[in-house]
Amino acid sequence: MNETITYFDPFEIQTDPNLQVRSSSAFDDDLTNESESLKAMRNRIRQVVTAGHHVEPIKLIKCDGEYFVFDGHNRLEVYQEIAEKQSLKIPAIVLPYTRKEALAQGYRVNTQHGVAVSLGDSTKAAFRACVYSYNAIQTKDLTQNGLSDSLAQKLRRAAKILIEEAEISEEDSAETIQSKVIAWTGRMAKKYGRADGANTIPRDHLGFPSYRFVLERKTPAKFNEKQRIAQLADKLEKIAQADPDIFLAALKKISRNDRLDLPIRISKRKLDSSDLEF
Repeated sequence: MNETITYFDPFEIQTDPNLQVRSSSAFDDDLTNESESLKAMRNRIRQVVTAGHHVEPIKLIKCDGEYFVFDGHNRLEVYQEIAEKQSLKIPAIVLPYTRKEALAQGYRVNTQHGVAVSLGDSTKAAFRACVYSYNAIQTKDLTQNGLSDSLAQKLRRAAKILIEEAEISEEDSAETIQSKVIAWTGRMAKKYGRADGANTIPRDHLGFPSYRFVLERKTPAKFNEKQRIAQLADKLEKIAQADPDIFLAALKKISRNDRLDLPIRISKRKLDSSDLEF
């Protein structure tokens, strides 16, 4: 692998949210340990750079003639901040990865340096990596990067299921894989979502489902009578508003066929001027 250090203008480097291992929650302005650690790390980087020194080179990939940060989002952010006031270059190493290969290697980021990625984010990154790599990443690769053997096996099993059900092929591009995963979660939302339309499928910040859902998905519990009535009433109201005459005629037919004896009367609706327009 090429380890040659090249110096770039910080503003020549692009960011791709799909290559960011940490979820946005890690950067919230709350008092979580991770966000506080990230703030402290950025402050250390800022002190080193403003003193005229360089920190560890960031890692980049090149796609369609542009450079994207693979590892070093925080370092790049600090360099760009300082570069707005003074001219400077950022040291970087360009990795020979395609975008798809970079996405499949994302789970390795921050295991050897910097502020460790939370277990939740590293688990999500490892699951995405297994899907992008067509499950080529082995259990031992995941355990070497901090995951337990049991968790690593579950991630690989879930990835295999998702790859099969989403009809992902080894030749698919990164963009195609992501679109297939999102389409799969959409289908699962209709099948396993709540009757009130709420989406109950847990997804990460890139739209991938949790590995637990893939393995343990369950049909939601039956709704109580009040919830079922509200759901049905909402559907019937929309039909009635769309075509009240046909709605009442259908309701009268159901009443007659099922002997419900509903007191339904249908009167001819008077035409107004809008009905006479051509």
